[in-house]
Amino acid sequence: MRTAEEILAEDRLWTVPDVARFLSMSTSWVSKRAADGTLPTLRIGRAVRFEPEAVRSFARGESDHGAVLPLTRPGTRS
Repeated sequence: MRTAEEILAEDRLWTVPDVARFLSMSTSWVSKRAADGTLPTLRIGRAVRFEPEAVRSFARGESDHGAVLPLTRPGTRS
């Protein structure tokens, strides 16, 4: 399993486990916050990804929800 420092050093989108490790939270907590729009997320098909800088801003309390693309479940309307 990667350390938080290794995750931070990578220049790529983060997955739910990456964000959970960075925030020291459970993956279920991260998934719930992504689903309710609390965490800024990106949807790529069915995959949920996170921009590292947006997660860092969220962790600092600086999250700008104007650019958030909320997670939607298949078959629901947003």
